[in-house]
Amino acid sequence: MMEINNRSSPDVFVLLGFSTRPALEPVLFVAALGFYVVSILGNAAIILVSRIDVRLHTPMYFFLANLSFLDISFTTSIVPQLLANLWGPQKTISYGGCVVQFYISHWLGATECVLLAVMSYDRYAAICRPLHYTVVMHPQLCLGLAFASWLGGLTTSMVGSTLTMLLPLCGNNRIDHFFCEMPLIMQLACVDTSLNEVEMYVASFIFVVLPLGLILVSYGHIAQAVLKMKSAEGQRKAFSTCSSHVAVVSLFYGSIIFMYLQPAKSNSHEQGKFVALFYTVVTPMLNPLIYTLRNKDVKNALRHAVFQNCCDLMGKRAGQTLPKDRAKESSGVDVERAPGGPGMKASKGRSGGPQMLRERTDKCRNTVKTSQLEYIIKAIYQPIRNSIVLFTFMLRDKRLSRLPIRCACTLLYKIINKTHVMEGDNVSFPNSFVLLGFSEHPWLEMPLFAVVLVSYIFTLVGNGSIILLSLVEPTLQTPMYFFLDNLSLLDLCVACTIVPQLLVNLWGPEKTIASWGCITQAYLFHWTGCSECALLAVMAIDRYVAICQPLRYSLIMRPWVCVQLAAASWSSGLANSLLQATLTLQLPLCGHHTLDHFFCEVPVLIKLACADTTANDLVLTLGAIPFAIVAPLLVLISYTWIATAVLKFPSAEGRSKALRTCSSHLMVVIMYFGPAIYMYIQPPEKSTQAKLMSFFYCVVTPLLNPLIYTLRNKDVKKAWRRLLQPRVE
Repeated sequence: MMEINNRSSPDVFVLLGFSTRPALEPVLFVAALGFYVVSILGNAAIILVSRIDVRLHTPMYFFLANLSFLDISFTTSIVPQLLANLWGPQKTISYGGCVVQFYISHWLGATECVLLAVMSYDRYAAICRPLHYTVVMHPQLCLGLAFASWLGGLTTSMVGSTLTMLLPLCGNNRIDHFFCEMPLIMQLACVDTSLNEVEMYVASFIFVVLPLGLILVSYGHIAQAVLKMKSAEGQRKAFSTCSSHVAVVSLFYGSIIFMYLQPAKSNSHEQGKFVALFYTVVTPMLNPLIYTLRNKDVKNALRHAVFQNCCDLMGKRAGQTLPKDRAKESSGVDVERAPGGPGMKASKGRSGGPQMLRERTDKCRNTVKTSQLEYIIKAIYQPIRNSIVLFTFMLRDKRLSRLPIRCACTLLYKIINKTHVMEGDNVSFPNSFVLLGFSEHPWLEMPLFAVVLVSYIFTLVGNGSIILLSLVEPTLQTPMYFFLDNLSLLDLCVACTIVPQLLVNLWGPEKTIASWGCITQAYLFHWTGCSECALLAVMAIDRYVAICQPLRYSLIMRPWVCVQLAAASWSSGLANSLLQATLTLQLPLCGHHTLDHFFCEVPVLIKLACADTTANDLVLTLGAIPFAIVAPLLVLISYTWIATAVLKFPSAEGRSKALRTCSSHLMVVIMYFGPAIYMYIQPPEKSTQAKLMSFFYCVVTPLLNPLIYTLRNKDVKKAWRRLLQPRVE
C-alpha cells in the first residue's frame, strides 16, 4: 500500500489559479505585491508598538499581537508562491511545498477562528465586568488562552492534513486554485474520501461554528450591558472599544462563509477564487489598518514610537560630536538662539543644547526601552520627515545654510519638538495645527466619515484600475489614455494627501495635524491642483487635434510630444507650488494654529499670518492666472473649435461619435473647474460653503472621474470585458 501511495503522489502540482484570465495576471501581481508589503509592514508595526510601549501591555493588545503575527505567517505561506505563479508562465509548486502550504494554512486558519473568539471574550470581560477585569484576564490566563488557540489549530491541522496526505492521487496534479488547501487535495483523490469529509465537517464545526457562536454570545451580552449604560459617552466609548474587533470578525467570517457555502458550479468556483484572494491577501492587510485608524491607543503608541522619539538618539550623537561653542564658531549661528531654539540667552548655570538632549534622551530611555527594530524604523523614517521641516526652516533663516551637518540634528530636535520664540520678535511656528473641519456640526462627522471612507476606497480602486488597464491593454495605449493615466495618478495623489488625515479627524475628538504634515499637505495639494488644471487643458488640445485634424493626429500627438506635455503639466504645477507654499511658510504666524478647514492649503495659511500679506496675495493671484484662467480659456477655445468642426460634419453618426469622444473629458472639466472657481471667488465669510465645495473637489471628484471614463467610454468597457473574460482553450 505504501508503494502504491508513493507511486501515485506527483512530484509537482499545477496551480491553475487565474490562468484562464492571462490579461488579469499582471494586474493581480501588482495588487497582491502591494497588499503583501503593506500587510507585513502594518502587522509588524502593531507587534512592535505592542512590545515597546508599556501602555499597550494589556490583554487586548497581547491578543492583537498574536493576531498580527498570525496574519504575517498566513500571508507569507501563500502570497510568495502566488506572486511567482502570476509573474511567469510556470504555474507549478513542488509536492513538498504544497504539503507545507496546506498544513500551515489549515493550522493558521483554525487558530485565527479560536483567537477571534478569545478576543471577543476579552471584550466581554472588559465591558460587562470592568471591576473584575484585571482579576479575570490575568497574564497566566491570557497566555493559556493564546497557547490553546495555537495548539488547537495545530492539532486539527495535523489530523486533517495528514489524513488528506495519505490519500492516493493516481497521478492527478492539477489544482484549480492559486494555493494548496485540504478540500482541493481531497478532490484529486481516486478513492473514497468519506472519512476525510467527516473529519473536515467535524473540525469545521469545532473551529468555525463554535467560535462564531461564542462571538455572537459575547457580543449579545456586551450589547445588553451597553444599552443599560445611562451615559451616552459611556455607550460611545464601549462601542468604540469593540468596533475594531467586530470589523475584523465580519471580514474574516464573511469571506470564509461565502467561500465554503457557495454552490459547486464553475462560475461559483471562479467567484470563490476571488473571495479566497480577498481572504488571503486583502484581509491581513486591512486588519492593522482597522486597528490603527479606529483605535486611539494604537495611534498614540505609533506616534510615540515613530515621531516623538525619532530624533532623540540622533540628537544625542550630534551633541556628543559637536559642542555648542564649536557649532557657533563654525557657522556664525547660535544654536540656542536659532529658529527653533528657546530664543533666550543661556546663563552660566544653565546646561543647554547637547546637555539638554542627553538628559531628555536618558529620561526617555528609562520610560521606553528602545529595541533594535525601533532604531531601524527611526533611521528609515527620520530623514523623510526631518528634511521637510529643516528645509522649511532653512528658507525662513538664511543663516542656517552655514550650519554644519553634524549640528543639524541638535537644531532639528529643537525645531520639531518645541514651539519656538525668537528673541526680539513675537514670531513662532506652531508644533501642530488644529483643523476645525466640520466640528461645528458634530452630528455630521460620523456620516461624513462613512461617506469619505467608501469614496476613498473606490477612488483608489477606480483610478488604480484605469492606470493598470491602460498598461496591460494594447488598444488603450494612445495619447488620450496616456493623459487619462496622468489624470488618474493626480486624483490618487490628491486623495492620498487629504483623505487619510480627514478620516482621522472625523473619527475622533482630536482635530490636530503635525506641522510637518501641514507643510507637506500645503505643498502637495497646491502641486497636484495646479498640475491638474494644466493637464485638463492639454487633454482638451488632444481632443481638438483628434477631431479637427484626424489625418495628422498621429503625427502631431506622437509619443515624445505627449511625454513633454505631461511633464510640462507636472513641472509647472511643482514650480508654482514651491513658489507659493514657500513664500507662505515664511510668514510669521505669532502662535496662531487654528485653521477653519479640514486640510492645510496656502490661502488658509496666509490668513493666519500676523504680518502684511499683500505680497503673498499678489503672488497668489498672479500664480493663479496660468492655471485658473489661461487653462480654462484653452479648454474653452479648444471646444469652440471642436464644436465648429462637429457642426460641419455631414453625417449624424459622425457628430454623435465626436460628441461621445469628448463628453467624458467635458464632464470632468466642468466638475473640476466649477467647484474650484466657485470656491475661490465666493465671499470669505461663507466658510462652510467653501469647505463643502472643497470636500466635493477633494473627495467626490476623484471618485467620479474613473466612473465617468468607464461608464461613458466604449473602449474602456470593451477592455474590461476582454480582461475579465476567461480564456477559452
